[in-house]
Amino acid sequence: MEDLSFDNLPSECQQVLIGSLLGDGGVYIKSRNAHYTEAKTTKHLEYLEWKKNILAPFFGGKIFLKGNKASYYSHVHPLLTNLRNIWYPNGKKIVPKSEFDKLNVLGVAIWFMDDGCYDYYNKECGISVDDFSDHERKIIKRWFLSQGFPTCVTSNSIKFSRRPTDDFLRWIRPHVHKCFTYKLGHLDTENQPKLNLAKVKWTKANLGRREYKRLWARQKFKSVIWRVKYSPSEDDYIKSNWQKLKDKEIAQEFGRTLSAIRQRRIKLGIRKDRLALRKFNWDAIYNDYLTGASFRQIARKWGMSRQGVRYIIAKKSSSPLNPANSGV
Repeated sequence: MEDLSFDNLPSECQQVLIGSLLGDGGVYIKSRNAHYTEAKTTKHLEYLEWKKNILAPFFGGKIFLKGNKASYYSHVHPLLTNLRNIWYPNGKKIVPKSEFDKLNVLGVAIWFMDDGCYDYYNKECGISVDDFSDHERKIIKRWFLSQGFPTCVTSNSIKFSRRPTDDFLRWIRPHVHKCFTYKLGHLDTENQPKLNLAKVKWTKANLGRREYKRLWARQKFKSVIWRVKYSPSEDDYIKSNWQKLKDKEIAQEFGRTLSAIRQRRIKLGIRKDRLALRKFNWDAIYNDYLTGASFRQIARKWGMSRQGVRYIIAKKSSSPLNPANSGV
């Protein structure tokens, strides 16, 4: 393995190295030769393990976990030293044109997963290039144009407008790891709640102050701006998971507010406070009330809230089975 050259590596391994060096990966020297390293959050651990499984047969190494951070460190290797000299000629990472021209769709997908982002407001995407020089950004822009994707260059990113974004994401989609489907935006159905929330925020942000006040004064603000209809699949999800998940977790899954999920659950007839009272003996609680016990005493005795005691007493008092309501 000592005489291994970059061109002798499998194409997949080459693209992982190029895409990662453009993104979050790095090659560093601490001894005679260099090693490859990359860090991710544990949320993207599967993606880091996928990279490690491709690189490890040639460079070895393993993944270390610390808190919510996962880091991959390879063994030192002369080939990595050569890459260090190419990508860091003066100690700072550059974009070598000779290496960049070897990039294909897999390498671009890896670069996008590392440093890309998706704008849910405008349905546009971009890739961070703030570490590169103006000349290197122009090289990148020309390369994307040669692939049929016109871009615009800002001080810190390469951006795609809406139509090129759609074409670009469809191009790299087969190579995007499941950890990063949220970066595919409108192409993935799982992102629909986030798109709905972005639409709502955009509406509020672009609504004139006078119109905002007028709708609020007429109590139409919620119905016009904030209300995003629930789909049947969302209702089914709430019905099947309300006991397993907290309302906050369901809200995060849908990209909605906590109060919105609570209101929807109640509208679907699912009231956690009412359902929790079924396990108590209502007749015994009502008898305690008739003997003169206070709500506080009954609540302490049965290990429940005073509000729950009031609800049970009110229901038992209004029941037609109650002799006091039989008219006898």
